[in-house]
Amino acid sequence: PAHPKWNRAAGRWIACLTGDGLTLISDDGKESRVLSKDPWLVFGWSGDGKSLVGIKRSLDRRRQIVSLDVATLSEKAIGDLPLPPAAELRSFSLSPDGKSFATSASRPRSSIWLLEGFHNPALPGRLR
Repeated sequence: PAHPKWNRAAGRWIACLTGDGLTLISDDGKESRVLSKDPWLVFGWSGDGKSLVGIKRSLDRRRQIVSLDVATLSEKAIGDLPLPPAAELRSFSLSPDGKSFATSASRPRSSIWLLEGFHNPALPGRLR
């Protein structure tokens, strides 16, 4: 399981990402229930512990802010998060009143370097 979030209001449940999707696991590990098979990126418990709020990727690759009622599994789309497609979300924290959240996003960058004239001793006389 990845990104475990303990339900502080209800105390007994931990939400996490598993190979099956967004999953609830009891604190003793004896019970579990898949809440959503959708690709959730980050999430956190609401203040009352009855729902999870987070960001998931839609089929058209938008990042949607969503609330998921844990008892009924009904989802409510709150809005879109306007980020470039390559941005990666790292964390999520919901305010105690449930009206705001904080998340962090990073944009990976990369470079390609070419080293010319390198002599590989395993291949005598050839440049690689």
